[in-house]
Amino acid sequence: MDTQPECSLNLNKIPSFARCKSLGQLISIGPSFQQSPECQLNIKLDGNEILKRDIYNLLKHLIFTETYQKQSFTVIFDTCPPYSKAFNALYYAVLLHGVRMKDSFASCSAFLDENRRLVVDRREKQWSAKLNLVYSINLQQILCSDVMGQFNNDDLGLLISGCISGCNQIYNFIKDL
Repeated sequence: MDTQPECSLNLNKIPSFARCKSLGQLISIGPSFQQSPECQLNIKLDGNEILKRDIYNLLKHLIFTETYQKQSFTVIFDTCPPYSKAFNALYYAVLLHGVRMKDSFASCSAFLDENRRLVVDRREKQWSAKLNLVYSINLQQILCSDVMGQFNNDDLGLLISGCISGCNQIYNFIKDL
């Protein structure tokens, strides 16, 4: 599998959009100027309002909005990706475009299989509980999460530690691209 992302910069639009095929997800991101004095964020993602809201809140929290006054950022996902894949592809696209961020982040999914064993593998199909987590690398904080299934406190601790470990591994992979 080719690990190098495909990227092109469309100079026909002013300002330019970075369009990336990163981690199997096609994303466009770019600033444009506006009349409003505040930085505005627009997320175009069909099919998952929760994911759209989480992406908006994450970017609002992590972009240096004071640097981008009178600019509007539009993030366009060509298709609705899985939760963790969306955030990792978004982080890579933001890096490629040179958007100033307050912190780095990565996302990972962890599952408990039918025997209540931890699985950090996106190909796993059978699970009794699932946690998608977006993790702040430098602040070492959970930024947002999506939980599915039923589990107890011990299971939650196991899922969180598995996700954080996975997030650190994914971040190291992305920063070395």
